Amino acid sequence: MPKTDGYLTRERILQVAETLFSEQGYDAASIGAISKLAGINKATIYYHFSDKRSILHALYEDMIMQMRERIVKNNSSDSNIMDHIKKEVDFLRQKKDIVSILLMEAMKTNNDDDSLFLIASSEINREKNRIINLVNSPEKKNLFLAHEFFTGFIPIFSFVVLEDKYRKYFGISEEQVIDAFFAAIKRAHFDTHVI
Repeated sequence: MPKTDGYLTRERILQVAETLFSEQGYDAASIGAISKLAGINKATIYYHFSDKRSILHALYEDMIMQMRERIVKNNSSDSNIMDHIKKEVDFLRQKKDIVSILLMEAMKTNNDDDSLFLIASSEINREKNRIINLVNSPEKKNLFLAHEFFTGFIPIFSFVVLEDKYRKYFGISEEQVIDAFFAAIKRAHFDTHVI
């Protein structure tokens, strides 16, 4: 199906916003700057998005949708959970700027944006659905959520954001840091999986 002018305009707004958010930071990038760089007026932006926060949410939603589509398309029936996680990390590394903004916004003290938790809960629920023997008691559910969030989701997002600086600081190769990270996540998360 051909893409409409409205769809293309929306995509242009998102591309420009992603660039400005990553270069200037979310707070410093304005609707006016997005409008100017995209070559459209502010009214057009407000036609597609209610405010700057909705642009950011659309970037997050598109990122997760693209990740799921790519992984489903490239997933074979014999792939295991670590293969799946490696594909997710590979994709998220390409979206490092958006992941970085997501983490930064979540860490702001006076910010009540729950985007990080919405994305995490969506991914955690997908993981829960893969685990057949999950006990449905409230205690097990709370333990499972904490385990998935703090030993799975957050380390993956932190790795994506900090990998380059980590490699530079410790003077190790990309292959070495990736191998070490997956060994660590296997030990800290998968070998201690809460069921």
